[in-house]
Amino acid sequence: KHQRRTNTHPLNLPLLRLQPPTLLNRKEMSGRRAVSWLGLLIVLCAIAGIQAQVPKDGERVRFLVISDTHVEPFEPLDDFIANLKTRDFDYILLSGDLNNLKVPEQADNQTAVIACEENIRLTFNKLGHAFGFDKTIFWVPGNHDPPTMFPNRGDAFVQMTNNSVNLHNTGFTLRPNLVLFGWGGSVSSHQNGQVAWPGWPYTEEEVFLGVDELLDTVVSPGQSALLLSHVGPQGSSTTIVTSANPESMDTTVLEHSNYIFSGSRSMLKILSSLDSQNKVRVHVHGHTHQGQGQASIG
Repeated sequence: KHQRRTNTHPLNLPLLRLQPPTLLNRKEMSGRRAVSWLGLLIVLCAIAGIQAQVPKDGERVRFLVISDTHVEPFEPLDDFIANLKTRDFDYILLSGDLNNLKVPEQADNQTAVIACEENIRLTFNKLGHAFGFDKTIFWVPGNHDPPTMFPNRGDAFVQMTNNSVNLHNTGFTLRPNLVLFGWGGSVSSHQNGQVAWPGWPYTEEEVFLGVDELLDTVVSPGQSALLLSHVGPQGSSTTIVTSANPESMDTTVLEHSNYIFSGSRSMLKILSSLDSQNKVRVHVHGHTHQGQGQASIG
């Protein structure tokens, strides 16, 4: 059996039961165009956050979810922070692509990698100054983040700041019955049977082996889990690009034959399994800028 490797959060939180998320409607989103322009994608829970409810007294724990900030520039992130009306959340989930690193071309470019690492630190510090450094940021790297952010199993955490935890390829126990675990990177996206965007740094086979082993290793029977990843599952509405401009929130659709399918078949296979259905209560992902919203598997 694999050695269990999770970290226990020091805060004394109540037991949690995940509830369906609350979503903002289109009218409410329209006032946040600065967020949409550069892909500050709020997946599954929009700006309102995923809610987790305690069975006994109704106290809730809320997550602010952000993805695909793609700094630099930082102005859209600054605008997002300034215009966010609520501060009523306990944790921040950030599902990757904090940078615009060109991969694989710049993966070995030390200057570019160091600049991306500094962008990540600055992002986390901005969020800490805005929302409080007591609000832990759980995050995974995306396919435009540096290779140094993808630790192998058993490696030390890549902790960029004191208020952040890199969940890639590891788990983190919030409470005895609730585990967060994460997987970064993406697989290739396809359009008309051809590769539209190459994946990095994993193949489908590597995603399947890595996530399947991770789920088996860090989540015990009887525990509930929240999966934070960059890429989502194949076929989900949150992983399909239907607009001519993948960066746009425009709902004008292309011909079906021109859709871009950016999800992972390995993620779909894992999340559809009986083991995942019994353990994974919520999956939060990014990557597909147009794919805001929520969907169900199983």
